[in-house]
Amino acid sequence: MAIDTALAQHARWGYVLSEQDWQREISAVGVPVQVGDGRPPLALTIGGPSSYLTHEVLMRMGPMLVEAAAQISMQIHAGGA
Repeated sequence: MAIDTALAQHARWGYVLSEQDWQREISAVGVPVQVGDGRPPLALTIGGPSSYLTHEVLMRMGPMLVEAAAQISMQIHAGGA
């Protein structure tokens, strides 16, 4: 996947899809997790067989992963409380 494509997906949806980009049999969805201390963001991803993680499944999982990343980021900023 080209960097421009990934940036456009993230800007539009808040997550990035990898549909058979690295390996033909594998697809994934990923989101950044902001640590907030100047370090680059971490990544939260879900990947698996492309036969199961179809485009439609990845599109449904993306918003849920964005919410999970936001919750993790809030916990990091709260000191894990």
